Amino acid sequence: MPLFISALLGGLATVLTSLVGRVLFALGISYISFTGITTMSDYAMSLVKESISGLPVEILNLVAYMWIDKAITLVFSAVVASFALRLGGSDTLTSMIIKK
Repeated sequence: MPLFISALLGGLATVLTSLVGRVLFALGISYISFTGITTMSDYAMSLVKESISGLPVEILNLVAYMWIDKAITLVFSAVVASFALRLGGSDTLTSMIIKK
């Protein structure tokens, strides 16, 4: 008898997850996953570094005097920290999308 009940509950759990997914899809609610966030942030930071290194020396001195390099690093650090908190240690961000 317990084997029959566990089989019944296992089948019911499979049907319910499929049913919940279908209901959410019918309502226009879906999930989307973004991958490669660390690759994107590394690429963006390398582009910024390349752009700044191509400036004339006078402009670079002005950038250093105004601490613009520190401001850029601060912004990138905040973005990466925000993604790290959202991701929880993985490289994939999953969020719910609701179609209107």
